[in-house]
Formats: sequence, C-alpha cells, structure tokens
Amino acid sequence: MPLNISFSPSSYSQIEAIEQRFVALKPEVSDTLKACAELKLLLPQFIKFLKDGDNARHSEDVAHFLMGKIDARQLPPALRALGKTFNHHEYQPVKTELYELVATHRHDRGIMGYFLGRDEPREKTIAKLEWLNARLNDINESKRIAKARQADNIELLVSKTDVNGKKVLDVGSGLCFNSAAMSNLGGDVYSVDPDNDATTSALALGNTTLEKLRPTLVEDVVEEFRDSVDLATVFYFLIPFDVRDSAFKALCAVMKQDGKVVITTEDDDLKNSIVEHGTNYFSSVAAFPRGSKDPIRLWNDPVFGVFGGLWQITLERPIKPSSI
Repeated sequence: MPLNISFSPSSYSQIEAIEQRFVALKPEVSDTLKACAELKLLLPQFIKFLKDGDNARHSEDVAHFLMGKIDARQLPPALRALGKTFNHHEYQPVKTELYELVATHRHDRGIMGYFLGRDEPREKTIAKLEWLNARLNDINESKRIAKARQADNIELLVSKTDVNGKKVLDVGSGLCFNSAAMSNLGGDVYSVDPDNDATTSALALGNTTLEKLRPTLVEDVVEEFRDSVDLATVFYFLIPFDVRDSAFKALCAVMKQDGKVVITTEDDDLKNSIVEHGTNYFSSVAAFPRGSKDPIRLWNDPVFGVFGGLWQITLERPIKPSSI
C-alpha cells in the first residue's frame, strides 16, 4: 500500500508533510547529488521561479527536466538558458538519481511519485524540490563529505609529489579543506573558486584567509600568477563543459615550465570529453576507492596540446606530461 499524505495547515506545513513521508521511506540524497555544483546552482533558481505568480503550473516540466525526461528546450522560456548547462551527458547519473526523488506520476515509479493514483499536485512537487534543496545544502553534511574526500585527495597527492615549499593554486577550492591540508604540509596555497557561498563558508571555517583566497574564476587570476605556480590542483574536476577550454588555457599560463597539474575525478569518462579522436591526453596513474563507491582517479599532467572537435583553442605554451 502506498503511503498516504495530506496537507493540513493546522497540523503540518507542506514541507513538513513531505518530510514525514521522506523519513518513512528512508530515501537517500547521495554524495553524488550533494557534490553536483550545477544542481545546487539550478535548483534554488527553479524553486524561486515556480513560487512566483502562476508559474507553479510549470512544476511538472521542471521535475521532468531534472529527471532527464525532457531537455532545456522544453522548459519555460525563462528557464531555458539556465537549464542548458545541465543538458550535457555528464549529468546523466545525477538525473538518474533525481528520477527516484522527484518523479511526479505513478508510472514514473519514483519513490515520491505515487499520490493516490493521480497526477501530483503542484504544491507537492515544489515541496519535494524544497526538501531536496535543503538536503543538498546541509552544511554539516557538506563538511562531512568534503573532509572524507580531502583525506583521499591529499593522501593520493602526497604519495606522488612533494607539496612543501611549493606555490600551489587550488582551483575549484570549495570549502578549502584541501587548501588547508596542503598548507599544513608546507605549501604556499592560494584558493580559487567563483562560488560565493563556498568561499564565505571557507573563511568562516578558518580553512583559508582573505589574503590567500581568490573568489573568482581561474581565468581571472592569470596575470597575478603568470609563470609562477609550481603545482595546480583540480580536485573532483567540475569545470563546466562550455568553459573548460579557457580554464585549461589559464592553467597553462600560470604554471612554471616545470610545474605540475594534478586532477582527480570520479568520472572515468573524463578523458573522453577532452581528447581529440580518442587520443588520451591524460595518464591514469592511480585509482583510490576508499570513501566512495566509485574509484577516484588521479590524472597526471594533461598535455595541453591540440584539442580538436568542439575545442579549437591555441595555447601560449603547452605543459608536457611528466611523471609525478
């Protein structure tokens, strides 16, 4: 028998009622979802749109987009540009998990999809999205995940290269747990991340300082760090597809001639999205499964050479691969 739920202003708010059903069904908001920066960016903006005026009528479209049943072109016009970056194939695993959390019909088979055998009320869909958004941004949970990943990342890094005395650029630093760890190992670490919420939290946690923090894109710090960085780290590679070329060019520009670039990722297909005709410009030097259901792979020194296909870019100076 499916669980029944009703909304009563005198007893539960809509969100509280949804919470009760989620608790009963013991759903999980996975680390994969919580680590998806694009989802955490999109979801609050989608919710804000749906709660404005009569936009709630688009709640099913938003849910179906998050589930991967429609693409951004089928969203309301006001959301199409916003959703476009979430269309890429790399987000399919995220959408598969979202299917189970935001399904709106019985035939969708999502754990929250059945509502008395009828289409889901708009208010319920919005309440589910608010519940999910709250869980994605649970700061304590985010800190727990970040600390676990930091341990894996740093153990991998120090087993392959020396940080002590090196000028380090931590790109996509987030809450700066990795930055702090590398600083404790003797590195002169600068943290770069355009996420204002993350950088504000990093400062509050004491993981970095205003002097060492650059709350912007790596492309914006090229002149400051040109030809001066010994080690650049990109932990859990999350650079959006449409700006990866400029990000790689920026990394080239800031590195010393003998500098090293270390990238970690859980995505075994990463190399396939940044190569020309299947040529692997990355060397997979380690797999490290602890702390995650998927192995963490350490990618060593990308060859910033000629990237073809979608990327027609010319680099000032290629970084040649070298063993770390």
